[in-house]
Amino acid sequence: MYFRRQLGRSARDFVTLGLAPLIGSLALVFVLGKSAVDLADPAASAGGTEWLGLGAPLVIALALVLVGLAGMLAARIAHPAFFAARPEAAPEVPPDASIGEALPVPAA
Repeated sequence: MYFRRQLGRSARDFVTLGLAPLIGSLALVFVLGKSAVDLADPAASAGGTEWLGLGAPLVIALALVLVGLAGMLAARIAHPAFFAARPEAAPEVPPDASIGEALPVPAA
């Protein structure tokens, strides 16, 4: 988590940097699952066509996911240095910093 050092500073930071994104991601996973279940029924599609026992829109979505995974794998093979980089955290922001104030630049 990029903002992991700021989560414990205040209740506001915990909610806006940790809890709200978590709830949002869980909501998106729920919607994805519900959509997959609904799109698996061929009768739910506009044309009512069935491909591989599933609705055509779900098969198209799964094919696009596979194309995306192949692209990610190709990028990892083509640019290994990028994927070897270690995760980083956001610079520590003083609790009394005001909005728009310049942040200190950490030494490299």
